[in-house]
Amino acid sequence: MEPRQGINKVNFRELARELDISVMTLYRVLNNVPSVRPETRRRVIDALNRHGFYALRQTRRIRVIFDFSENQYQQHYGMQLMQRLSSRDYSCVITDHRKNLSRFQDAAAESDILVFCSIPETSTVEAVRRINPEIYTICLWTRCGADITISSDNTLGGELAAEHLHKMGHRHVAVNLALAHPTRLERYQSFYGRMKVLDPGCRIDPVEEEPGAGMCGTLLRYLESAAPQPTVLFFPAGGFAQVFYEEVIARDPERFKDLSIMSYDRPCDFWPLHERVHEFDRIEFRSEDLLNWTEYYIINRPMMEKRTPIHTCIRTTLKVVGSVRKMN
Repeated sequence: MEPRQGINKVNFRELARELDISVMTLYRVLNNVPSVRPETRRRVIDALNRHGFYALRQTRRIRVIFDFSENQYQQHYGMQLMQRLSSRDYSCVITDHRKNLSRFQDAAAESDILVFCSIPETSTVEAVRRINPEIYTICLWTRCGADITISSDNTLGGELAAEHLHKMGHRHVAVNLALAHPTRLERYQSFYGRMKVLDPGCRIDPVEEEPGAGMCGTLLRYLESAAPQPTVLFFPAGGFAQVFYEEVIARDPERFKDLSIMSYDRPCDFWPLHERVHEFDRIEFRSEDLLNWTEYYIINRPMMEKRTPIHTCIRTTLKVVGSVRKMN
C-alpha cells in the first residue's frame, strides 16, 4: 500500500471511531503488522481508500517453514498450526532437514519464519542463521538455541513425578530413557535430582533403549535381570507407556500385577482416535496451550535487539488415576 500524494490528511482518530477499532489497530494496518485480523485489515484498507489516503497494493505474504521429522505426535500439532496460519494468509512450506537437507536450506534462505517441529540440534539452528541471518526461529518441545522455544515445564514435571512416587512409598524406580531424546532427558534429570533430595537412598535405574531391541524388548530384558525388581516404571514420554501396557502387561497381567506405571502427557494427545487408551498416573499439560503460544509468537514477533532467546514453559500438573499403588 502506498500513500497518495496531494491528498488532505485523514483524521485517524475519527476514522478509528467510525470503524469501531482502536487507533493503535489502525496504525498496525498502516505498518503491515501481521497480527491484525484479515477482516479488520480489509475494513481499514477500504476505509482509507474511500478517504483517498491509500492506493491499494498487494503486500508480500509472510513465508513460514514447518520442519518435521518422522514423528506422528509432532506432525499432528504442526499441521494444526499450519491450518491456523493458512487462514491468516501466511504462506507455509514443509521440510525435513534430516531427510532432505538441501531443500531445507533452500527454503530457509527464502523464508521469514522457521518453526521446528523436529527437535533439531543446536548446530542446525546455527547453520540456518548463517544461511539467512534475518530468519526468525521457533522450536517446540525442547531447548535448542532458537529465538523462541516453547515446551511444557519439563523441570517441574520431573519434580512432580518424583514427589508423587516418593509420597506413595516407592524407593526403586526404573525409567524408560533415550539419551538422544532431549525432552525425555530433561525430564529425567529433574526427576532424578528431586528423588535423590527426597530419598538419598532410593534406587533409580535408567533403562536406555537398545539398538534393534525396541522399547518393549529392552524393558523386558531389564525386568528379567533386575534384582530386586523395581516397584514402578516411569515413562517420561507418555506414548511409550501405552505401547508397553498393550504389548507386554496386557498379555501377562499376572506376572506384572505388582508393577506400578507412572506416565507423562495426556493420552488424547498421543492417541486422539484410540478408544482403548489405558489411564496412568501422569504428568500432563494442555497441548492447546502450546499451540496457542506458538501461534502468538509467530504473529507477534518480539523485538530482540541482541537476539536473546526466549523460553516459554507451559503449565504442568500431576494427574492421579490409581496406576501407582501405595507401598507399605
